[in-house]
Amino acid sequence: MKPLKHGLLLIPLALTACSHQNDYSPAPDANGEQIFKQVCSDCHKPDANGIIYTLKKEQANTDYIRKQIKQGSFMMPKFPNMPDEAIKKVSQFVLAHSKTN
Repeated sequence: MKPLKHGLLLIPLALTACSHQNDYSPAPDANGEQIFKQVCSDCHKPDANGIIYTLKKEQANTDYIRKQIKQGSFMMPKFPNMPDEAIKKVSQFVLAHSKTN
């Protein structure tokens, strides 16, 4: 019974993860790699070959990545204050370091 009780205590913590946002805004001269390392790499780690993601074909574009950054997802915070130019830079970095299946 105790494991169930402890598991139930984690539910509110998990639910708050999906509603959070990050107010990060990079320096205007930051490049995509710098932005990624400052704000993304805590959760998104490259593999041994430097690949960050394996993206589906329909996800391998800057529009998809921009939407993920602006809206977030269940575990990823949204970044509503990130300027479009910064999103473009980090999106290009992510695409250059991802593979498509």
